[in-house]
Amino acid sequence: MHGFNVSAFDATNPCGKGVLTPQCNFGANLDQSVFGPKYMMWPNDPEGIFTTLSSFVNTFAGLCFSLVMRYNTQKKGDNKSLVKYWVGLSGTFAAVGGLLAIFDPVCKKRWSASFAFLTSGYTGFLLCLCFFLVDILDKPLIKEKLSQPFLWLGMNPLFIFVAMIFADNLLMNNITYVYPDGHRSSLWGLLYKRLFTSWISNEYVASALFSFVNLLVWLAVAWSLYRRKIFIKL
Repeated sequence: MHGFNVSAFDATNPCGKGVLTPQCNFGANLDQSVFGPKYMMWPNDPEGIFTTLSSFVNTFAGLCFSLVMRYNTQKKGDNKSLVKYWVGLSGTFAAVGGLLAIFDPVCKKRWSASFAFLTSGYTGFLLCLCFFLVDILDKPLIKEKLSQPFLWLGMNPLFIFVAMIFADNLLMNNITYVYPDGHRSSLWGLLYKRLFTSWISNEYVASALFSFVNLLVWLAVAWSLYRRKIFIKL
């Protein structure tokens, strides 16, 4: 990312070595060279070639947590010892991410290495917290009631993910609404304006609430599938 001499896209973006702007970073340059602007999210595709390579860190982190769990089982360790191992592993990922952030800024759009390590770390801490609350505390209220939404989603994760992406794409890019003045808007944008920004002045709050309602919709779908014992697998 820092040592590669990125060629300029145009006169306004001279680029060069060590440039990490959306137009000039190595990942954007690689995607531009291979796919061209028509087949990528311009100017920086968060799911491009180079960003996909750094996302392997998150997959590797998941493998590490699984291997640690197997190691703990082989040693006949209890749940508390497993949490200690996981906390140490999470801290290691977070520390590496923090060090990388010194010269590689945390950036989700290009899935920087620092972002990959930091997200692996804090999701590891969340795993430890969930494991502690559900399996170590072992409270019926938590285990049998509060954790149920995670069970609904976890029984059909791939279907829910694919269906959600399909529906979002349909509402954002394929179904449009024409206002009386001729102005066009996606159905997604129309729902967002009519149901949220029409009465919420703060756009950050409106966007967060819209996302939360979207989550509730797919939780309802997951619950319906779970209730009917429909589990879609590959």
